[in-house]
Amino acid sequence: MKYSAALITILNASYWSDMAECIISLKNVTIAFGGESILENATVSVLSGMRAALTGRNGCGKSTLLKIMAGMIHPDSGLVTRAQKSKV
Repeated sequence: MKYSAALITILNASYWSDMAECIISLKNVTIAFGGESILENATVSVLSGMRAALTGRNGCGKSTLLKIMAGMIHPDSGLVTRAQKSKV
């Protein structure tokens, strides 16, 4: 069964500005396990000072997304960029 991508909700939109430092960015990230796609073309940026919530159904890719952000696993395709001193 294919699940929709996890939803990232921005709790404090005032930090969405060109002045905020990008801590981590994922662009068109795709990953599959056992032939089943977990994330497809996921794109998200986390900016300095931003508050965000990661929500979604069981199995939709929340933990996988966090593991990709932390560098624990690598996506099959897409670009992951982290600030040099960022900690996830």
